[in-house]
Amino acid sequence: MRQYIGVDVSRDSLEVALAPEGGTRHFPNTPEGCRILCAWLMRQQAPGNFVQVILEPTSTYHQRLVQQLVRSRLLFTLVNPARTAGYAKMRGSRAKTDPADAGLLARYGERETPAPSPEPDKEQERLRALRRHRDWLQGEIGSAKNRLDAAQHSPWTPASVRHSLERVLREMEAEAQRIDK
Repeated sequence: MRQYIGVDVSRDSLEVALAPEGGTRHFPNTPEGCRILCAWLMRQQAPGNFVQVILEPTSTYHQRLVQQLVRSRLLFTLVNPARTAGYAKMRGSRAKTDPADAGLLARYGERETPAPSPEPDKEQERLRALRRHRDWLQGEIGSAKNRLDAAQHSPWTPASVRHSLERVLREMEAEAQRIDK
């Protein structure tokens, strides 16, 4: 038998809810907070039962917890936020608080019994981080080019501003080349 635990992840905190309607607990989203949460989760497992954590990927803020769940050999499922939003809508749930979201994730796990997610592949995660950084850098380069173009077309933009924009643009382009390598 599985007991589903919903975890709403934010930058600073982990809001945890037990299904069904088992109340909520709060842990800091720190390395120590993740270790304490996983130790607590392991104590929640009755003999012959398994705990399965249900959470949504949240930027990179969920990664520390996932890493600790893997170390602790606890099952987890990363659920697409669009899927849980649809589930919330189907249930008529309107509350948008961290404890309510954690409870919704726990109920989602109990009702849908999703398969556990595989352990993240470290090389895939490293490449994903590089790609995100490269994409951000490309966006910043595009913005800098637009600013430089606008500055070059303005008779009131001082040469010092144009030169600064050119230097920043060159440095960002060089950084993009380093990331590409």
